[in-house]
Amino acid sequence: MNNHGSVLDLLLVGVFLFASAITILTMAFIMSSLNVDPQLSGASMTNGISTMRVFDKAFLFIFAALSVSTIVLAFQIEAHPAMFFLSVIMLMIVLMTSGILSNVFELFSQNEGIAVEAVNYTFVMRIMANLPAMLFGVGVLLLVVLYGKVQNKPW
Repeated sequence: MNNHGSVLDLLLVGVFLFASAITILTMAFIMSSLNVDPQLSGASMTNGISTMRVFDKAFLFIFAALSVSTIVLAFQIEAHPAMFFLSVIMLMIVLMTSGILSNVFELFSQNEGIAVEAVNYTFVMRIMANLPAMLFGVGVLLLVVLYGKVQNKPW
């Protein structure tokens, strides 16, 4: 396959982070709901809840890994300088979409059952609250990598 890093990959990063954040908070809510039942609560349930909190740090790692891999893969693309303006327009579309995802996640996390558990997931909440700004930073770095390379080709 011929997969390389591009601005549209940031859209996939945003959607993946959104889906992961929703899944993490939903699973935390389910685990805490099961812990209330005296027949199901115990040492194994407490271990399960503490294991779920590991996903908070894993979410930060996933964001960093996806961002770095997209930038590293962008080194393989030989982009024509005329495509810069199209890439900027695509970056604006990605930012608008990530703003929508961030707002939808904020509404989801304000649900009364989810909000109790969301307090324990600081990295997830911060990344999703600042998703457009973070993807903008990654997008600018991506554009610098794509169009800032010294190319010896006379287009």
